Amino acid sequence: MAATKQYGAADQYEKKLEKVMERLNANELNYNFDRHGCWIEFRYKGNLYRFDHSVAKAKAKGLDIRYGTDAFAQLVLALEDLARMSKEGYTIYKHGLLDYSSYLLQLQSRTL
Repeated sequence: MAATKQYGAADQYEKKLEKVMERLNANELNYNFDRHGCWIEFRYKGNLYRFDHSVAKAKAKGLDIRYGTDAFAQLVLALEDLARMSKEGYTIYKHGLLDYSSYLLQLQSRTL
């Protein structure tokens, strides 16, 4: 049985990523994806952030994806959710309400 792609074409998510970065007023966007995974890096309020995701990491968490472009789509969608929360002015975190930049600092050393 052939592996099936779970998300749309990568170019859709590249466009979505550009919109997410505009919403955040982030700059210096750089990203890459291949058949194994992806990374996205950007500068937000002077700080450089880098997020990465891979097929192997997804499988380790019990997610069944088989394409690096699907990992890229998941990462873009996660960043879109964070950007949406920042538009509302806050995020919900286990310690209470934090602004988006504080939340990113918490995530800086983690991967999604």
